[in-house]
Amino acid sequence: MSNPVDTRFLSLLANHFVPPSSPARIGQEGHQVMSFQALRRGMTSISLKYWRPWDSGDCGEFVFYVVTVV
Repeated sequence: MSNPVDTRFLSLLANHFVPPSSPARIGQEGHQVMSFQALRRGMTSISLKYWRPWDSGDCGEFVFYVVTVV
């Protein structure tokens, strides 16, 4: 994540990588799965940044919005 989660509203429960089911290869796709728990009613945002630890160049930028009513 590129900015901290607002702990007044959310708690990060889990953050893990799920590789594809086929045999692993370097650079192969996968999914990053993050689970949050809502702590109170209200509105907050989460900003994510895609980057690879070995890549010193600019990172890719992805913007998405998730709205959940609790």
